[in-house]
Order: sequence, then structure tokens, then C-alpha cells
Amino acid sequence: MRKRISSPVELPISLTEVKKHIRIDYNDEDDLLEIYLKAATEYAEQNLTYRAFMTQTWQVTIPSFQETIKLPYPPLQTVDSINYIDKNGDTQTVSESIYRVDSDIEPGCIYQEGEWPSDYKKDSIVITFTAGYPSQDDIPENFVLGLLLLTGHFYENREATTDQQLVELPFTVQAMFERVHTV
Repeated sequence: MRKRISSPVELPISLTEVKKHIRIDYNDEDDLLEIYLKAATEYAEQNLTYRAFMTQTWQVTIPSFQETIKLPYPPLQTVDSINYIDKNGDTQTVSESIYRVDSDIEPGCIYQEGEWPSDYKKDSIVITFTAGYPSQDDIPENFVLGLLLLTGHFYENREATTDQQLVELPFTVQAMFERVHTV
């Protein structure tokens, strides 16, 4: 199971960039554009790239300890904790000396360095980690372009039904995110 614990405090691209891309020079639709940008970001993160664009905290629950644990939503910044419920029903924290974190690869991994606890209940291991690019400047340009295109697509095709033919997600949007599937 995956659960976002804290959302990013800033969007991956600025509203100014979105307005420049869509060619809007007035402020009347800023709130609406921000909604579209948030929706585009969420859609791209959850359905196209399976990664975190900006810093956010996640928890993943796994059934058992393994030699290598791959974490979703790269890039991985830190592993904040590994907790589990022991056979007595008490929450325990795994010592950092038992594992090593590699955040330089994608997906980020936890490697077993010592003996994992053996007194855990199945499906009770919860890994809390921080993922995402540290700042807007660190996001690859193809993701920025993909978010601009997707936000523009949502803006231009804002109705669920229309007399006009509905348009599928543009190929260029998919192409900007296509080569990044890691987990």
C-alpha cells in the first residue's frame, strides 16, 4: 500500500510559466490555471511517470523484509524511517545500521546490511521516505514541457461534454513522459 503523507509545498512550474505557454496576459483565470496545473501534475505523477516532481513524503507498506527494497516515486531523497509491528503488537523502528540506502539510482533502493528483524507481523512493515526533485530548477526540461502541454490541454478542453469532437491526450505530452518508467 502507498500513501502520501505530505504534499509538495510548491508546484513544479510557476503560474507565470503556464500563462506564458498558454499566452494569457491577464490574471482573471489564475485560480483556474492553478487547478489545471495541480491536476496535470497529479495526473503525470500517478499515471505517466510514477515519480514525484517536487519534495513530498510517502509511506509504503510491504509484506516482508527483503534483501533489496525498491522504493516508488523517484527520485529518492531520504529514507526517514522503517517501522514494523512486532508479534506483541508493539511498533518498532529498524536501526539504520541494518540497512543502506542508495538514492543515487532510480528507483532508490534499501539494501540489507545486517539481519532484518524476524519478529514482525506480515504486512506491517512501513517505510517512510522523502522523494521528489528538491527544487523547480532540478526538474528535467522534458517534464516541464510535458506539464505545460498537459496543463494547456486541460485548459483548452475543459468540458466533459461538448458539441465538438473531444481530443485525446496529445502525443507530445505522452512523449515527454514516456521514457521514465522506473518502478
